[in-house]
Amino acid sequence: MNSFDEERFAYRDKIGKTRDAIQKLLQISCEHDGLFDRDICRKLNEYQKKCEKLYTKLDKNEFEIAIVGLEKAGKSTFGNALMENNVLPNADERCTYTATCIRYGQDRAVVKFFNTSEINQILRGYLETLGVDNVESYTLDSLQTSTYKDLYNKLDQRDRERYENTVNQDILNLIQNKNSILKLVGSSDQSFEKDALDEDYFKDFIINPKVAVAVKEVCIESAKIEKMSNAVIYDVPGFDSPTSMHEEQTKKRMKECDAIMLIASAEKPSFTAPALKIFNEVTDEDNVSLSDKLFIFGNKADSATTLAKNINTLKDEARRWKLLNGNLVNDRIVVGSARAHLQKLGAMKGSDSIQKVESDDEYKNAWEHGDGIEYIYNKLVEYNETERFQIIKNKVKRTVEELKELFTDLREKSNNVSAMMDPKDLLNECDSLRDKAVRELEDGLKSLRNEIRERYNSDIELSKKLQSEVVKLFREDNHDKYLISDEDINSAKLEIYDTSGSVNVEKVEEIIREEKFKIIIHDFSCVLFSIAQRDHNTYYERIIDLFKNALGLDRKSILFDLL
Repeated sequence: MNSFDEERFAYRDKIGKTRDAIQKLLQISCEHDGLFDRDICRKLNEYQKKCEKLYTKLDKNEFEIAIVGLEKAGKSTFGNALMENNVLPNADERCTYTATCIRYGQDRAVVKFFNTSEINQILRGYLETLGVDNVESYTLDSLQTSTYKDLYNKLDQRDRERYENTVNQDILNLIQNKNSILKLVGSSDQSFEKDALDEDYFKDFIINPKVAVAVKEVCIESAKIEKMSNAVIYDVPGFDSPTSMHEEQTKKRMKECDAIMLIASAEKPSFTAPALKIFNEVTDEDNVSLSDKLFIFGNKADSATTLAKNINTLKDEARRWKLLNGNLVNDRIVVGSARAHLQKLGAMKGSDSIQKVESDDEYKNAWEHGDGIEYIYNKLVEYNETERFQIIKNKVKRTVEELKELFTDLREKSNNVSAMMDPKDLLNECDSLRDKAVRELEDGLKSLRNEIRERYNSDIELSKKLQSEVVKLFREDNHDKYLISDEDINSAKLEIYDTSGSVNVEKVEEIIREEKFKIIIHDFSCVLFSIAQRDHNTYYERIIDLFKNALGLDRKSILFDLL
């Protein structure tokens, strides 16, 4: 066993013992209800999951790499170049719909599918994002397009505009393709080897939304990444994907991975808003800076007309947006052409890209590492054996130190609880707490009563709400029922029909006005009731909160749910 493995196993055992200690505490907590408050239990569960992840990573020595970037940036082509084959689809249309992973192995692929519960949970997550009530009542099998459109049209206009091209399209894709999706949901894993990897049937599971939505994971094994045999490389959907689920997949991978490979453009060097937005929003789950594990590959360098200038622009942009720390800019930014590498291997047709890389003097003067793939591959190998392990060690140390503080707090609380009190002192303390709770409750209720009186005596608050709701009654999509139609006129005529054949216009108008007035009064009454109901619920909750606060029962208390 080499020194690296010895140190790796030492840290694995350290975090493993910590994980086991947390498990014992959680077991004791289950056996003795109320021993720990809910906040402590939540923290313990979070730390247990973190320890389990670190233990698995150290035990298997997995090196997780996320290939990220815009759609059509060449992420899949880059992944193919690393594997030295052309398995991942890289057509001109949108490519990666399903997140795929690449591992060291025997040149084959395995496709795994969601089960019924998981696909329904995805649908419900989308509906919940839209604000739909009772999402648990909907399943992909039962939800019809017409029913969904009714739900969507009931949304506020701002929400419809916000989700029109994202969540709304995700749901429509699920519903409209449900027949093909449900045929695959719950299916057994499918394996593909050798020539089958080049067939459209396999690639559809990655790029075709009619079936790709049913796919939980596509795992491709390649014998060409032997120097990184512990690597798991994820080719995730683009930053600018319109599918909301893809954004969450990308964020999750960036948080959990050991290295981020950002595919940028050496042809048009800049970092777009979608990419910068993701980097601003995401923090490593252990507060490790993303810049510490980021690499940038400027792809399509063979198409650049001013490569030397573009390389400097990429570096300046990385500094400007603080994507990389200053000392890493020169070391972590690599340019090249994944396409040229595949042409050199004969895995992709043509020779234009490789000729530019190997024969163009301007290219060779600007960049001395050819198509860049072997160079970035060796960079990752080096990082895997050095900096990555240091980051994991720091995570273990930080986790253990944080848990020591938590255990110290638990010990102090335990000592305080175990301290015995004289029965008389305990009774006096109870009386004191009761009197204090009564005073706080009385003061709180008086204050709330005065607030309500002041708020509604002025009529301003009520008037604003009424005005807002009445305006909604007469919106263009709702006010037709208040207009006079030919049907209304004919109905009124029938009510006053006589044998003379003449029509009493005034009587017709009176009948129609009376009917329309009833409709308006009904709708207005519903508006008033709705406002009153909402305010009732609001103040009811505040009264309940007053009782909870007076009794010292906040949401962290183990007795909170029993109130």
